[in-house]
Amino acid sequence: MVTNPKKPRPRNVTKNDILIAFLVVVYMVGATIVKSFYSETLGYLLLAGMLIIPLIVILRLPKEQKAALAERIEQQERTPLGRFLKIGEYIIYTVIVLSIIMWLVEKYGQ
Repeated sequence: MVTNPKKPRPRNVTKNDILIAFLVVVYMVGATIVKSFYSETLGYLLLAGMLIIPLIVILRLPKEQKAALAERIEQQERTPLGRFLKIGEYIIYTVIVLSIIMWLVEKYGQ
């Protein structure tokens, strides 16, 4: 039996996968509680870890897996939904930049 290399084989969700997802949710809720009730700075630092850890994991991937991931993302962006999401991404970037500019003008403009 020859499998098509374009289609990955489906894999079952293991208990380990569910446990990791649960722990990530608990960590995020805990970081939000710390931010709300104890220290805003510490809460932001805890939440920043949720952005940094996936980046480190992606950077440690072998070149072949990075290339396959990049190709898959590129294929996904060519679909109508991918184009729509790309427009949404640009809108979010614009809102963030405008928010920073408004904050700077409010803080230092007067």
